[in-house]
Amino acid sequence: MEKNIIMKFIIRYLILIFVFLFINTNFVFSKTVYISNIREITMRTGPNANHKITAIIKSGSALEMIERNDSWAKVKTSKDEKGWILTRFITDKAPDTSMVDKLKKKNKEISTMLKDIRKENNKLIDIKKELEIITKSYDGLKKKAGDFLTLEKKYKKTQDKILRQEKHIKFLENNFDDKKNNLFLSGAGVFVAGIFLGIIFRKKKKSSFL
Repeated sequence: MEKNIIMKFIIRYLILIFVFLFINTNFVFSKTVYISNIREITMRTGPNANHKITAIIKSGSALEMIERNDSWAKVKTSKDEKGWILTRFITDKAPDTSMVDKLKKKNKEISTMLKDIRKENNKLIDIKKELEIITKSYDGLKKKAGDFLTLEKKYKKTQDKILRQEKHIKFLENNFDDKKNNLFLSGAGVFVAGIFLGIIFRKKKKSSFL
């Protein structure tokens, strides 16, 4: 009787020890877990950050958990890749499809925005090239305009000189005409006076002969 009691006690004690060890060891029954709502996590060859990274697992991925401890869990991917990941990044709940859809929609919007930005950036590059061409043309016209203004000033200055010279020539011509007329009148007067004096002298000579 005492042996039976002792055996039952031992069995119960062993069962308690087994349950305790079962809870606190790495062994767990295989079950499906999911990566929580983060972008991606790393899978390593061992249960600490010093082990080599073997794969990058994206958010929402379904994994088969083989073993776990307090901080790390050994998992298998759909491609039969095995490794260790941090337990804080896994969950028993399947990912929210609405959240996934929202993320996909947001990603699509971002992609569209990036395309629009690239398109507008290409337009900006074309506008800058066009502006560069216009600037060069403008600088050329500005230089030509400067040369034109210089020539115009020289032309006006020369034209003023010509006008002044023409006025001076006209003035000289008028003076010349006046002097010529005066000279003509003076010569005519001398000629008339000579004739008159000649007549007088002739008359005097005739009277002296008489």
